[in-house]
Amino acid sequence: MAELNEPKSSEEILESYPAIKDHVSTSEEREYVDGIVSQHFVSKTDPDTRTMGSCFYKESCPDAMHALELIADKLESGDDSADREFFQSQGTPASALAPFAKYYKVPVQGKSKIVSVAELPDEQMVELKPSPKGTPSLVITEADAPQSALEDVNYGTVITGPRDFNDPDKGHTIWTMHAGYPINPVPIEKGADGQPVRDSEGRMIIISSTGWKYGDKISVSEVKQNLGEETFISIE
Repeated sequence: MAELNEPKSSEEILESYPAIKDHVSTSEEREYVDGIVSQHFVSKTDPDTRTMGSCFYKESCPDAMHALELIADKLESGDDSADREFFQSQGTPASALAPFAKYYKVPVQGKSKIVSVAELPDEQMVELKPSPKGTPSLVITEADAPQSALEDVNYGTVITGPRDFNDPDKGHTIWTMHAGYPINPVPIEKGADGQPVRDSEGRMIIISSTGWKYGDKISVSEVKQNLGEETFISIE
């Protein structure tokens, strides 16, 4: 039995909040949510910690399951209208908010570690690298990022979406969570079956029309020309 003031275990959270359990109902979904911790939750006091893109501070919230506990009421109601308005006021393009997904603001501190191409000079170079999830990401280092993009934020985003697009009755599951507001992901190449095309190492690849491959250095001007003005760059 948990001691007074001791954080709930993940199992206790799942049993205490039916809405969370509805979104994390299988062992695969639980494994995915637990895996978010290694990708996005870091200690603010560890100067050597680096993540791709955003990070939450463990001092603010220990892990992904506890972040879900903070929005259990929103998961239950399914109403993200106010949070959508908030995210757009912060910089989220309307095109980044899919009608079939839900976008919830979670009160957890961290760094968003993203910057719009609109905030970078056209001649600046970015690198195409695989994210920890094996998706393409355009990246610059902290040293090359504007200071405004490195400042702490006091909120993050939890995105949920259909468990099965062919069967709405199966409800929503957790798609991802990260510090800061939601953005458009870097577009990936898809095959005739609609599934992501992967390279020899199993990583998803960027849309082939760009002609880019992992490790390429690309100017911000080229990024704008190929992917548009609403593209965001990750900071590592």
